[in-house]
Amino acid sequence: MLILPTLLVTMDLNVLLLALPRISEDLQAGPIAQLWITDIYAFIVAGLTVTMGHVGDRFGRRKVLLISASVFVVASLVCAFSTSVPMLVVSRGVLGASGAAIAPLTLAIIVATFKNPKQMGFALGIWASALAGGVVLGPPVGGILLHSFWWGSVFLIAIPIMAVVLLAGPFVLKESRNPDGGSIDVRSVLLFLVAILPLVGALKETARSGFGLQPAALLVLGVVGIVLFVRRQSRIPNPLIDLTLFRDKMVRSGMSVFVTGGLWSGALSLVIALYLQLVEGLSVLVAGLVMLPAAFIGMVCNMIAPKFANVFRPARVVAVGLLIAMVGALTLTLVAPLGGVVIVVVGMTLVMIGSSPIGPVTNHVVMSNIPPAKAGAVGGMIATGGELGVAIGVAAMGSVANAVYQGNVTVPAGVPADAATSAGDGITGAVAVARTLPQAQGTALLDSAHDAFNAGLVTVAVIAAIGYTLVATVAWRGMGHVLPFGAGQEAPANDGTGGEPDPDAERAAA
Repeated sequence: MLILPTLLVTMDLNVLLLALPRISEDLQAGPIAQLWITDIYAFIVAGLTVTMGHVGDRFGRRKVLLISASVFVVASLVCAFSTSVPMLVVSRGVLGASGAAIAPLTLAIIVATFKNPKQMGFALGIWASALAGGVVLGPPVGGILLHSFWWGSVFLIAIPIMAVVLLAGPFVLKESRNPDGGSIDVRSVLLFLVAILPLVGALKETARSGFGLQPAALLVLGVVGIVLFVRRQSRIPNPLIDLTLFRDKMVRSGMSVFVTGGLWSGALSLVIALYLQLVEGLSVLVAGLVMLPAAFIGMVCNMIAPKFANVFRPARVVAVGLLIAMVGALTLTLVAPLGGVVIVVVGMTLVMIGSSPIGPVTNHVVMSNIPPAKAGAVGGMIATGGELGVAIGVAAMGSVANAVYQGNVTVPAGVPADAATSAGDGITGAVAVARTLPQAQGTALLDSAHDAFNAGLVTVAVIAAIGYTLVATVAWRGMGHVLPFGAGQEAPANDGTGGEPDPDAERAAA
């Protein structure tokens, strides 16, 4: 049962990607507004996930999970029927605040339930499959729904899924907590948000108008927030993030892999979703179906990856996988000179296969080396790393792609000023403007817009290929000393804070 809310939370990270053209048309959302609509959820999730892990550790993981599921349902309804950009952005933010509890607490419940190393590895593999599967299933599921319904329908899938959690959770899930968790430091929570959100704003403003006074001020504010946050964590008795955990080389390496691995996958998902609709001209249904094979194969590989790590060293499994993802990213660079949906399918499938070990294998390495009492907080750190990586990827690489587009697009002479500005801002605007122009002008604009967008896609794919190579190096060096999971390594001892193993553990995880 725990995979259902986990799948849903990560699905909401990018379920809107194929809906962006419709949202742009219905709500008059420009390129920067579109980035806020897609990103605000992920950044609120990332900003509050660690906090919600602590809240669950202290007040009860099952209790906080069920409360969050209730809020998630209400926020999903408001998102579905939003009538303006501010309404959608705010409701997506509330959705992120409630979703922030789900990934860390489901992970903590799994760790508290499974004590046998192989059973834990299998359970973590399923959990990671749901976490990663939601990311890759978001666009295909969104496309299928958008074929028959309005764009708000993508939020309504939360209703039946969370209903199952709310009805079965009190009977299936065991309650567990850390009785010595201490109080939640509100100042740390605020500093963490101050550190993240201004940095995002700096990225977006730079993409919109170039680097200037405003993005520089936001960048400085974010850096100051980071410094103050780290300083406070080292001085208070119950820190939001226990910095001493980072003394462990495996924790440092695992977090680095989570953040940077998610970054490139999020970036590629965004540009590919837009490419299929706005360059290849596919309907949302066909675009969703095109992305479905990579999503399905990625989920299967997530479940298989721990089996390889039972035989081979985890670092080798992760590093080899990331090199396969690098080949997939390089394959996507052929889209510009050759074009074609087949290249997209092959490239994204290789990316999904290669990045699949990141979740289950790295999770197992990190969670096997922390005190069980801190499972919720550390689960929050892990989930935050992955979600923050995806969000940064969408924001940063989306901004890079848009900047490359703006630098390469040529608007034909004679296009009205307002329309020319819209076409020059982003490809969604160019496609909309082209429909209003005479055929010759419209064709010229679309040709230029497609070439400019392809240039941005290639730029993102090259950066992703370099990124995957660097992450593979980090995984190889940071976790290289860890033995295969099947080599007799022990799971962490039960310290009594997570409760006794649940005889119905398999039922809870499924």
